[in-house]
Amino acid sequence: MLIFGLIYFSMSLTNRNQKFVRFVYGVSTILGVMSMIMLVILVVDLARGLTRGSSYLISNQSSTFIDSIPGGQATVDAIRYVVLGIMGLYALPLLLYSIVFCNIRVIF
Repeated sequence: MLIFGLIYFSMSLTNRNQKFVRFVYGVSTILGVMSMIMLVILVVDLARGLTRGSSYLISNQSSTFIDSIPGGQATVDAIRYVVLGIMGLYALPLLLYSIVFCNIRVIF
């Protein structure tokens, strides 16, 4: 609904309108906080899954759920490593840039 509101206001108002500016900043803040919360949940789930062999997201499932996946637990672990690798490939250039050029603002 926030996205639709953003589209509606961007078509109806100009970018100099104070109502539009406040709405855009509010939507941006809400979506940013939600994405940070989801990132924390994903990292915790990945760490728990890689260290214990189970995770919050599939801990309530029966063992037949994991066995029904082709490859079983090995496939689940491979997917976890792939997601962890993708997150690392995304974060590594940002961290290197912020360290080399002393510009921490690139991360945020």
